[in-house]
Amino acid sequence: MSSMSATVTADSLPTISVIVPVLNAASTLVRCVASLIHQDYPADRVEWIVVDNGSDDGSIEIARAVNEVRCLQERRPGAYAARNAGAAIATGDILAFTDPDCVVEAGWLRAIAQTFEDPTCFVALGVRRPAPDVGWNRLLGDYEVAKDEWMLSCGNPLKYYGFTNTMAMRRTVWELYGPFDDRPRGADTIFVRRVVDVAGCASVRWEPGMRVSHLEMNGPTTYFKKAYTYGRSLQSYGRVVPVSPLTFRERLTVYRMAVRMNRVNLIRASQLLVLLAAGTAAWSAGRVAGFCRRK
Repeated sequence: MSSMSATVTADSLPTISVIVPVLNAASTLVRCVASLIHQDYPADRVEWIVVDNGSDDGSIEIARAVNEVRCLQERRPGAYAARNAGAAIATGDILAFTDPDCVVEAGWLRAIAQTFEDPTCFVALGVRRPAPDVGWNRLLGDYEVAKDEWMLSCGNPLKYYGFTNTMAMRRTVWELYGPFDDRPRGADTIFVRRVVDVAGCASVRWEPGMRVSHLEMNGPTTYFKKAYTYGRSLQSYGRVVPVSPLTFRERLTVYRMAVRMNRVNLIRASQLLVLLAAGTAAWSAGRVAGFCRRK
């Protein structure tokens, strides 16, 4: 706890339960767990919970080999079912979530604790960077971070959403608004919207210190596939909670914000515009596919 404030004692820090759902993630889980257990936070104020969801690639053995990690298995398929199972046994004041293909930065838990020093904060969402964070990946990452910051600060409840690769909440909030809906995708957004619709937009915060590297986001092709998937899933969870996706004008606002904040030169800004056009096309195609599936 060397970088924690000297005026804050370990006993005064909140206890945090970190929950990681796992399904055949052996290729990334070692890096994920290593980043979790080397946090700048007192070890006796944290519990790490890995919930295996039917892996057959040795993932659960990797988790069990780490003494600090508490392991369990959830037979019901689905990452949200696994997260619910982990939350059900968690003992922390705060529940935090990440994914097995994410590497959390050393100050992740410290940022979570500091965010919840504000009693009006119910849910916190952080920064997701691609890995490797270079080239076109970096441009897309800059845009996505700007988008998350803008969307989660705009004050329009219909634009708020969730993502469980870097998300935390008070236990009391989980008990009021949880568990996650047992569905393939979008349950994190549905949860956030439940909180926002009752407690207001200010109860959900974007916290830049909650940084993770998303190992799966390894290039534009993966980004486009994800955009398609997100567009398709929006058509599903949009039947549960009303949503208001970014308009063309708002996308331009976020684009300019990303370019300005990261001092992107003209050539790189033009490259980003092309990438975003392709991403928007993939997302729109996903929405059409989701709409056709509903009919």
